[in-house]
Amino acid sequence: MPSQPTDLGPRAGLLRLMRRFGTALILVIVIASYGLSDRQLEHIGDNVQIAVPLTGLACAVASGEGIRYLGRFTLLLSTYTLSKRGLGSAAINQRPNGGDRGFPSGHTAATTFGATWLAQSCLSNSRLAQGLALLSAAFVGGTRIEVGAHSVWQVLAGAFVGWMAQFLALTWFDRMFGNVWRGAGALIRKGLCQTWRLGRLGWARLDARRRLSDLRARMAQRNR
Repeated sequence: MPSQPTDLGPRAGLLRLMRRFGTALILVIVIASYGLSDRQLEHIGDNVQIAVPLTGLACAVASGEGIRYLGRFTLLLSTYTLSKRGLGSAAINQRPNGGDRGFPSGHTAATTFGATWLAQSCLSNSRLAQGLALLSAAFVGGTRIEVGAHSVWQVLAGAFVGWMAQFLALTWFDRMFGNVWRGAGALIRKGLCQTWRLGRLGWARLDARRRLSDLRARMAQRNR
């Protein structure tokens, strides 16, 4: 469950806005998902399953827990991807409309993950907003059943996996991912700084050569 940070710095304003206008935020997500689609049920669901986890990420960043959110989402993505591939041609992995890699529903898992985070954090002050967030996850699951992309059990499994990725403590994983993330970030920053220094040094050398060349040209003209 997301913690309640005390010192948010510049992110405090965003967090206050999300908490104050949570209901309007969810409604905007649903309306925008509908407006940006071609009015086909499947594509509306596709948009919602992208918008809700991204909004959850914004909420997590505002709460100072962006790294934890990304780590949990990475774990969720890895879990259901391995399940889809590992089950192969098993009956439970077959999609109603043909093909395999159907267990569990990734769309439902991702949306449930984002909706659960929102309900526990930025939308915790509004039961209506919490309900709308969770209904958006249910809507995505319903669209996957309606279009034949998943069975009821595959959708329920996706919802369960998405919820568990938020519910379980997993303190060890959060700590490990945080260390890896910060370590990678430090390496990237170091590499960028070195690249910047080398670039500046290279430009400085080019400028020095150009100045020397200009000086030699002027001296050659004077000696004529």
